[in-house]
Amino acid sequence: MTVFQDVPVKLQPPDTKHIEPSPGEADVYILMPTIKSLKPIVDHMKNVDQYLHIIANMDGEMTFKVETELITLLAFFDKLEHPIIDNRPPLPRSKAIRAAVKVDIKKFAKFLHCYLVEPENVVCCLGKNQAVVLHAIAPDGLYLTYYLPNIAD
Repeated sequence: MTVFQDVPVKLQPPDTKHIEPSPGEADVYILMPTIKSLKPIVDHMKNVDQYLHIIANMDGEMTFKVETELITLLAFFDKLEHPIIDNRPPLPRSKAIRAAVKVDIKKFAKFLHCYLVEPENVVCCLGKNQAVVLHAIAPDGLYLTYYLPNIAD
C-alpha cells in the first residue's frame, strides 16, 4: 500500500524574518487556573462537544463551557489574578470588561500538555471574536505561546 500526500510547501530565503501572527489587542488577560487542575475537566468536556466556550472578565472570573441540546457543562473559576504586561498595571477589576470565545476543544486540550514543562504561570489573552493567545511561562525562562483561532457561530 502506497500513500501519497500533497502538502504545499513554500521555501523562503534564509534572511526572511518571521513575524508572529497579530491576534489584536486583548480585552481581557488573566492568569489561568493550574493546568493540572484544568486538564481532567477539559478531558471530560471533550466527550460532550467539539467546541469549548471560554468566558473571562477583568474581575478574576473565568468559565469553561461546553453545551449540547441535552446538557451544559461548565467549570467556573474565580479570584484569578491579572498579570502585569509591559510594566503597565492591570486594568481595574470589573465584571463589565469581559470577552468570550469559542475554540476547538481538541486543540485546547493539546495546549494543556504544556504542563509537562511545569509552567509557573499561564496567561490567557482574550479578545471579543479574536484568537485566544495562551502564554505558558516556565521557571527557567522558557516561554511558550499558543494561538487558538476563534470559531464563528
